[in-house]
Amino acid sequence: MPGITVAERFTSLHDRVDTVGRNITDRLDRRFTMLDGRITDTRAEMTRGFQRIDGRFEKVEHRLVQMDGRFEKVEHRLDQMDARFEKVEQRLDQMDARFEKIEQRLDRIDARFEQIDTRFEQIDAQFERIDTRFAQIDAQFERIDARFEKVEGDIAGLKSDVADLKTGMSDIKSMLISLGAKVPAQA
Repeated sequence: MPGITVAERFTSLHDRVDTVGRNITDRLDRRFTMLDGRITDTRAEMTRGFQRIDGRFEKVEHRLVQMDGRFEKVEHRLDQMDARFEKVEQRLDQMDARFEKIEQRLDRIDARFEQIDTRFEQIDAQFERIDTRFAQIDAQFERIDARFEKVEGDIAGLKSDVADLKTGMSDIKSMLISLGAKVPAQA
């Protein structure tokens, strides 16, 4: 590179090192910002999932309260039927019909319990999916940590290279001065 002084070369080299450092810092900032967004999205998604689960539990609880009320009604009817059974044999047919209705209600209640069991299985499946997502996030963090360690190693290598360049430039400067060259004015 004829026509370029050592100081200009050194300044150019120093500028390049600064540019590389800024580029690395910018990339790290972008990746951290992206990770923060992902974490925020995951937390929001988890919150929505837990709210849906809470809503489902409230519905189940409400239905259980309704079923409890229905059981009380059934018990009350059975008491009335027992009292009438002794007094009126004519109503046996009516009571048989009522017992069939009660059995149908119990079948419906059994079906509802099966639905509740199915819902709990779905909730368990959701928890398993959430656990899987957490495992994936943990794996991503481990990969990010490995990348940071690599970047830190690269930065340490760059610092070492810059120090070597400075030493080399000082040696060249000393040699040039010893050969009679003038020292350029420092900025």
